Amino acid sequence: MIIKKVIIENFRAYKLIEIPILDGINVIIGKNDVGKSTILEALDIFFGQNKISIDINDKCIFSSANIAITVLFEIDKSKEYLIDTDIKTKLQDEFLLNKDGLLQIRKEWDCSKGKLTATSLKISLIANYPDEFAETPLPTLKINELKEILENADNKDIAFGLHDLINENKLEGIEIGPWGSGEGKKIPIKIDKRRRAEIRKAIYSVLENINLVEIEIPLNKEDCQNIFQSIEKDFPQYELFHSDRENKDDEKSVQDPLKVITKRVIKEQQQTLDEISKELETKVEEFSQKVLLKLGEMHPELANELHPKLQSKDWSSLFNYSFTSDSGIPFNKRGSGIRRLILLNFFRAEAENKNQTTSNLVYAFEEPETSQHADNQRIIMQSFIKIAQKENYQIIITTHSNNLVQMVQPNEVIFIKKGVNQPEIVNSENLMIEIANELGTLPNLNSNVAILVEGITDKFFLENINQIIPDFKNIIDLNLCKIPIFWVGGSNVANWVESRPLQKQNIVEFHLYDSDGNNHYKSYIDEINNWGNGSCAFQTNLPTIENYTHPDIVKLGINDEIIEEYFESNLTNIKKNLTEKWNEIEWDNLKSNWNSVIDISNSIKKLGFSKPKEFINEYLVKKMTKEKLVELGVFDEIKSWFETIKRLNDKYN
Repeated sequence: MIIKKVIIENFRAYKLIEIPILDGINVIIGKNDVGKSTILEALDIFFGQNKISIDINDKCIFSSANIAITVLFEIDKSKEYLIDTDIKTKLQDEFLLNKDGLLQIRKEWDCSKGKLTATSLKISLIANYPDEFAETPLPTLKINELKEILENADNKDIAFGLHDLINENKLEGIEIGPWGSGEGKKIPIKIDKRRRAEIRKAIYSVLENINLVEIEIPLNKEDCQNIFQSIEKDFPQYELFHSDRENKDDEKSVQDPLKVITKRVIKEQQQTLDEISKELETKVEEFSQKVLLKLGEMHPELANELHPKLQSKDWSSLFNYSFTSDSGIPFNKRGSGIRRLILLNFFRAEAENKNQTTSNLVYAFEEPETSQHADNQRIIMQSFIKIAQKENYQIIITTHSNNLVQMVQPNEVIFIKKGVNQPEIVNSENLMIEIANELGTLPNLNSNVAILVEGITDKFFLENINQIIPDFKNIIDLNLCKIPIFWVGGSNVANWVESRPLQKQNIVEFHLYDSDGNNHYKSYIDEINNWGNGSCAFQTNLPTIENYTHPDIVKLGINDEIIEEYFESNLTNIKKNLTEKWNEIEWDNLKSNWNSVIDISNSIKKLGFSKPKEFINEYLVKKMTKEKLVELGVFDEIKSWFETIKRLNDKYN
């Protein structure tokens, strides 16, 4: 299951907010105390990880309604769930998904009694369900109640429809009535009377002109507990890592990464462990009955009062691994800086881990920049991005650092600021300017020079080509000079040039934008070059930055070893995609017109490459050589960019 959206109602500062969550990485940025951590903790409460306890004091003071946390999931629609005790079925076949085809689970706490207890919690499923049974959804009914639907003369159209549609079914039959085409006549319908799923499926199959309405199905009532228990087993493993907590033995939020791995392995082996538990339960039950039988011979009254009940514990509670030093000091007794350093390197190791997980994982990390040098911040953020690119992983990070935001795509940023009545998500084409104005700073302004590009992949290209070609690195080493490179977004160039957010800091700017084959940004480039403060701007001679990686290098990307080197998951699908879409005729045409093709990335995508901009600028460019740049006719052009950057750095830093 993949989280697609979180809805928070009447919880702390939020009266109502909907937060979209991407499949990969999500960076929540905003001022301190704006409600960033509330989102992570709401998810922890929803998934029942017990690091955060919900309390009546969490109720929003601006609302009289109950607290509610809703999570919407994208599910594997081929998967079946045991919503009865006997047979698995697909959620969409039971109309248990919402109008968008997502699984929507809502947890609501009754706040009317002044305190929250276990009975305060109500768990519901929001479904787009046939209105004919909206008041009493079929999955909530017992088998006798389902048969009553068929035996009710008001529903005889269903019975006749079933008789016509499923008379070839070879399962055991049931008779319904007495009524039908002749008074007192019973109609035999061949469905398995012992299986609720079979009866429901039969009823659904003959409904005509189905009108779907949104309903709320309670899941923590006795008749529906099986539904929730089955679905809950497939929830992603959610792990919340706080930035700063007290160092106490009983502090639940003290995070040992080995415990995370333990829980993951147990989740992946859950089916085997469930089989072991079932066998234990069966054998204990059998022997318990023998004990009660013997007890009945001596004390019948007592034997009649007793019933065997097996109490099981969470498997993860049976194992306890931890990092311990040679002196025997455990992980949670070490200083907060050491604990955090170990934790950050857990994520670095996770990024390099080649083993694929079959279960979904969500890592939520609060302010990874805390107490870390800028270089370490960059390293850990790169690890998060790499993890997020793997299949079955989602990353959610909170931060108030523009430096981290600059390392991800604009659509991966969730910017929260205080609104009139509650914090709100800001959607803006001028995202970086909005963030800068709110937080009062822009990234890495420990330099008097800044480099501005359109998007993050342009930034990757400049950084990588500078390090991979010795001639450029000898002119100026971007890793050593610490000149910040950040993106403004192509649609935001005009706003940046007009507002000049770096002007007050007296920052000299070097701008580089794609020409897009039509001098798209020429007027803005001319304006920047006329600012008179030393700033300058270039547009590329070739249409886009992707054109600067030689086509011979790009074609390397179809080789198995390259795919396996860069893509660490979903290799089968990526190779299959390339095999099915690769066309030598299209490629030869693209290669022969490489320097003039405006939509190189889209053309490559049509040939089966996944995320071509990222693949080219993050990875393939690292395989470029000076000879290939000369062959493309762009070596001197790129050289002039770095010579200009060096001149600005020498003059103003």
